[in-house]
Amino acid sequence: MSSPKTTPNPSKATSPSSGLGRTGVVLLGNRATFGLVNLAAAAVAVRALGFEAFGVVVLCHAVARLVGDTLRFQSWQAILSFGTPLLDRSEGRGLRRLVGVTLALDVAALTVALGLLMILAPWLGAVLGWSQDVQDWVRFYALAAVFMTSATPTGVLRLAERFDVLNWQHATNATIRLAGALLVFWLGLGLDALIIVWFGAAAVAGGWMMWRAVVIYRAMQGRLPEVGGAKMPSGFWRFVLSTNLASSVSSAMLHGSTLAVGAVLGPSAAGLYAIVRQVSEALAKPAKLLGPVMLPAFSETRLGSADASNALMARALGVGLLAMAAIVTVMVLAGDVLLATVFGPEALAADDLLLLASTAAAVMLWGFALEPALLAARRADVALILCLSAALVYALLLAWLLPTQGLVGAGIALLAHATLLFLGRLLVVGFVVRGRCSVDQPETV
Repeated sequence: MSSPKTTPNPSKATSPSSGLGRTGVVLLGNRATFGLVNLAAAAVAVRALGFEAFGVVVLCHAVARLVGDTLRFQSWQAILSFGTPLLDRSEGRGLRRLVGVTLALDVAALTVALGLLMILAPWLGAVLGWSQDVQDWVRFYALAAVFMTSATPTGVLRLAERFDVLNWQHATNATIRLAGALLVFWLGLGLDALIIVWFGAAAVAGGWMMWRAVVIYRAMQGRLPEVGGAKMPSGFWRFVLSTNLASSVSSAMLHGSTLAVGAVLGPSAAGLYAIVRQVSEALAKPAKLLGPVMLPAFSETRLGSADASNALMARALGVGLLAMAAIVTVMVLAGDVLLATVFGPEALAADDLLLLASTAAAVMLWGFALEPALLAARRADVALILCLSAALVYALLLAWLLPTQGLVGAGIALLAHATLLFLGRLLVVGFVVRGRCSVDQPETV
């Protein structure tokens, strides 16, 4: 039997732009600050050991992220999308069931991923031309995936609006990296020490965040009555599988491209590619941060008036367009200066790549609200189709251009991917979700 429809909280529904308010500003300020700290850590590491050694660290990190992200479920999206109405209705039993299922999925996926890596590491190393030492470090560093892929704890913290904990996680990781890189530089330590620093930063920051998530979740459960159904919300499994596959494709594209650059062009090129991606990812970070903030806002407005939802989208696109223009302008005028100043003259070999990758990041920032709008409308299947299509174009362009155009070819592929994904999402949101698609509140079956 279907559960009765509930009226959305009026205080929330009347403020559809809240996702672009104080929370977003705090998140952006924190991540911008410690994004610079991360860049400083990478710069010190490059000056201490050079691009080739730093490229090995990058490859280890890429494998760990690829392992953890490719098979993990996007539990935080499910918790926000399905947990928000449960929390609004104070259904403690339903929320506990939701979190329990997502946590079990996380553990199972991570166990499978680590097992596959341990088995396939020798084959992967042979294909990518790694030495035995690098293969051993890759297997060790892959364990950091346990602390990098904490999807359910992240979802709990976002549902509880405890963005301060997520901010501290990011700050701790960046600070440990910088302090460790400085020690490696001053003491003249080698590659082994730098890998341990990067691993330790992920373990300490991720472990602390998980512990805080457990404490906060227990406190949240203590305030909720034991009401609600024991079954999962209708559409949960389709939503989770669609968002997970879309995330897996994006992760494989991001971290797999780093491995591809290393295999085709060598560790030094992988190091150059990594620092450029780090800069561009820092520029695109607002899109990743504001997306989760916008998801509850769109979930609320879709239960209210269409005008409120349209106004929220219009404002988000306007803010994103201004940010895009600022990023492209800065990179055109001072991108080469940034590379040479922070990473040394050798980094100028990636000047063109930086401009292309930064423009791609700016395009993604422009459309930061489009994917949350699709997910809030329960159109994860459409989001998946768009993701797969853009990723296929990216993979074909990378395979074609990387051997002949080098790092510039990788940049062209990135820009094409971002542009196709933005246009596809914009068309769907404009003509399907807002105009023709009627989506009801999820029901419990």
